[in-house]
Formats: sequence, C-alpha cells, structure tokens
Amino acid sequence: MLTNPESVTAARFAPTLAATDGVAASTASERRKARRFLCTGDAKVIVLGGALTFIGKIQDLSMVGCRIVTDVAFTLERGTHVEVVMVIERVNFRVAAGVRSNHKTRGVGLEFTHLSTRCGRLIQELIVELERKQELEVTTPTA
Repeated sequence: MLTNPESVTAARFAPTLAATDGVAASTASERRKARRFLCTGDAKVIVLGGALTFIGKIQDLSMVGCRIVTDVAFTLERGTHVEVVMVIERVNFRVAAGVRSNHKTRGVGLEFTHLSTRCGRLIQELIVELERKQELEVTTPTA
C-alpha cells in the first residue's frame, strides 16, 4: 500500500552504490539525491486507480528514480502515485513511484517509493552495469 511517499529507499541502497561509483558528494546547489545514468529501456506507467496508462522510453535511471519520455503530451500532478513496469538491459521489474516533475518535452520525472530489497538490488546492478558501459565509451577511442 502506498501510504508514505517519503521512502527510506535511498538511505537503504545509496551507501552501497556510493561506495562503488566514486562520485564526490554533491554540492549544496545540487538537488538530486543520487547520480543519474543515461540508459534506454521501455516503460509502462499506470496511474494508481487505473485512470491513465501510458508507455514511454526510459531516458535515465538512478537509485531513487527515473525520467520517462513519451510521444503524447499529458499532465500529472506532482505527487501522483503510479506503478511502473520497466525493461532495461533485458531486465524486467515493477516499481511504485511518485511524480516529481512533468517535463514540457513530453516526459515525466518519477521518484521510486517502497522499493523491495529485490528490486533495489536489480536497480543497483543495472546502475553498476550502466556506469561500466559509460566509462568504456569515454575511454574507448573512436576510429
């Protein structure tokens, strides 16, 4: 049941991730709770209660949320509770989330809520793999 939109998820999984990602602490002006990683994947977003369902492409992923872009413009109020079914790097998972921001460019920023331990581990493993791929892209010379 989604009764508490303020999740302890970031606190539970972020220390492990922070130890592996080598990212310095964010500045006071940085509003993000966790480092984002560019990725590609598919998402189906279901507004709780079934009032609206839409599909989109996952643009980035962090331990605490993701950004999804869509072909259709829509508006969801900040705090709207949704369920997201995602496929990233051939990994399927389902997570509860809340709308953090609507993007004028036909997208939505979501913050994960109530991550299960299993789902948190899946996301953490995905992030480690995404970080590894991005490091390879930076260090691999192009012809």
